[in-house]
Amino acid sequence: MWRFRSSRLTVILCILLITLQFIVFSVHRTKLKRKSLELKNLNHATVSVDFLESLHNFIYKYFETYQLKFDVSKDSQNSMELSRLLKLVPKEQSVVPVVLLMGDRVQFIETMLKTLWESSDIQSAPIFISRTSANESVTSLCDRYAFSQKYTLFFPFDMRESVHPRFRLKLHWLWILFTIFRLMKSQVSASHVLVLEDDLVVSKDFYTTGKSLLVIAHELETKGIVVHDINLYNHRSIHSKYSFNEVELTPKFESCGYLISKDTFEAIWENLDIFLKCEDGWDWSVRLFRVLGIIPRYNLQPCISRTRHIGEIGIHTNPTLYEEAQYASIALSNGSAIHWNNYKLLKYNRSSETFVYSKCYDEKKYEGIAGPFVSQQLHPSLVL
Repeated sequence: MWRFRSSRLTVILCILLITLQFIVFSVHRTKLKRKSLELKNLNHATVSVDFLESLHNFIYKYFETYQLKFDVSKDSQNSMELSRLLKLVPKEQSVVPVVLLMGDRVQFIETMLKTLWESSDIQSAPIFISRTSANESVTSLCDRYAFSQKYTLFFPFDMRESVHPRFRLKLHWLWILFTIFRLMKSQVSASHVLVLEDDLVVSKDFYTTGKSLLVIAHELETKGIVVHDINLYNHRSIHSKYSFNEVELTPKFESCGYLISKDTFEAIWENLDIFLKCEDGWDWSVRLFRVLGIIPRYNLQPCISRTRHIGEIGIHTNPTLYEEAQYASIALSNGSAIHWNNYKLLKYNRSSETFVYSKCYDEKKYEGIAGPFVSQQLHPSLVL
């Protein structure tokens, strides 16, 4: 009799436990469905990507530590959206996708979208608007500009408020590049992605200037100079009459309008433990990779900036960076700021160049770390 009662009690407990698990699962599934419906109701198509499953164990644990969670369930609808996304980017190498990292700063976003809409040749570019929330005001602004190729994604993580905003932006930046360069690699043949934050404005020729600089970067590579990335921002305020026709080959790093190469992303991906070691901004970490030689030290940028920063703070506002501003300057001789067919290396001075670490970093953390580009040199007599 006692055994019968004990067995009956065990069955009842099992039923209660299963019922409780079912209730918890149903509540969780309802929340995910509600969030999924919120995103589907927006005017733009949306996509959620399983970022964590593609990370190796160390980084997976790192993301768990920061309690990053998915907002949208991984279901057939998401797979369909990703398939649609894969069809968006043309396979032509000359097409450079533009990424807009977008938060909720409506006053900045409105200005940025207006200048982007007015820029030359932008209608030929696939534009990925990567958002952190479904803010209705931001959605309304995005709907106002009917770019010919526009796709909206949502950064699929919730983060604690204790995580520094710059670090949250770094994870957002890493995720969207992972989505384009890794998850879309079967379709995307573009060698670079142009990344813009929501507190920038752009010139009318910024996109065509970026594509022209890619041509120069390829030409430099044939001459033995490895240049992976391009900056469209330049903090210089003093110019000569020749500045519009000059480009700099420089170790200085600017982040306001960054053409990042697939090679640079892969180098970051292979060294995520270093990239995510400090809770800083993505731009400071990219700069550290240059100093360590993990990615090429030099990049191209126009002497006249093609972007302008209208936010409160950025890497370019730190005066210590300009101790490393010795550069080689390329002058363009055909009088055009867009089509650079004839150019030469005019000047070069490396004697006083210094590599300055950000105050964010303790140099001892990185002793013994040196990438393949750590001894990258330019020959003073080089003529293109």
